[in-house]
Amino acid sequence: MNAFEVAARINADTLRLATALNLAESKLEEALERPFGDITHIPEKEFSEEEVYAGYAGFRYSIVVAEHNPLLKTIEVRVVYSDAAGNAKEVNLSVDRARR
Repeated sequence: MNAFEVAARINADTLRLATALNLAESKLEEALERPFGDITHIPEKEFSEEEVYAGYAGFRYSIVVAEHNPLLKTIEVRVVYSDAAGNAKEVNLSVDRARR
């Protein structure tokens, strides 16, 4: 593999990682906007199945919610994608949400 191919692969990987991170942040913000009682698990699904994310084929997400007590939940968003070489990669973001 020549230097140009290596650089192109690194750039593609960086772009896909940044995209996955932005998508995870977006889903986390969507979850935080919901009423406390409506924040629930979402099994893995394709971003492209949702109209607003139609351009993100190849990126999948899931949301796991851990309820610690009636006043506190931890929300974790997991985004899965493939790098330029086809290897599975993932980004995980989490936040605690208290009942208001």
